[in-house]
Amino acid sequence: MSETFVISDTHIDHYKIALVCNREQFIVDNPDFDSTKPVNMKTNWPKKVLLQAHNEYIVDTWNRDASRYDKIWILGDLAWKNHTHWIHRLNGKKFFIRGNHDKMNQDALTLFQKLDGSHYQYSYYTKINKHGVMFSHCPYSSWFSSCYGSWNLHGHCHGRRKEVPWILSCDCSWDVWGRLIPWEVLEAKMLDKEKIRRARMTDDSRIEPGESEINFQQNILLNSRYMNGERDILTDMEV
Repeated sequence: MSETFVISDTHIDHYKIALVCNREQFIVDNPDFDSTKPVNMKTNWPKKVLLQAHNEYIVDTWNRDASRYDKIWILGDLAWKNHTHWIHRLNGKKFFIRGNHDKMNQDALTLFQKLDGSHYQYSYYTKINKHGVMFSHCPYSSWFSSCYGSWNLHGHCHGRRKEVPWILSCDCSWDVWGRLIPWEVLEAKMLDKEKIRRARMTDDSRIEPGESEINFQQNILLNSRYMNGERDILTDMEV
């Protein structure tokens, strides 16, 4: 029986992202760095990336976890270049949500499984084990059926976006997990978040507190005042 995995932002063959995201096991001192010259990440940087080792580590880790029969949901930014080469080397039946760095040609795109007649989507809603799931590259603040408890599984943030325990979204970036994420692991985490969300719900609150602490009644007042052109009301409103 095939397994299901989720991952985003592997950024294979992407030299700069390994530096920016501090994938430290592949970063070493640059012997060609010249401190007398202007510092430039591309041409004169104190550190350099062992890019081949970086790429092979991702491929080996991926293929150790997944067989060619497993379903892999890739939530964007798979590779920087040489896409066809890397897609062929990675195990699994790959379903692709396109990210902002996925500049690949049509030949590479045809290697992915079809989603509603296309080899990729920019976001995609489906159900897995009866759970409503919105797959996307970037995180959403609201998404299809989110008010009914669907989940947003996304990438793009590389672990830099604050996670709110009662918001039903999850960053699936490689820099957060370091490997393919088995569906059962994600499911357990999201079910825990559902419990926290239910515990925060009260009879007199029709929205869940999020990153903004403005409650439902304040939001109605805020919107009506903005509609009336009163743009400075946040200065005298307790939030």
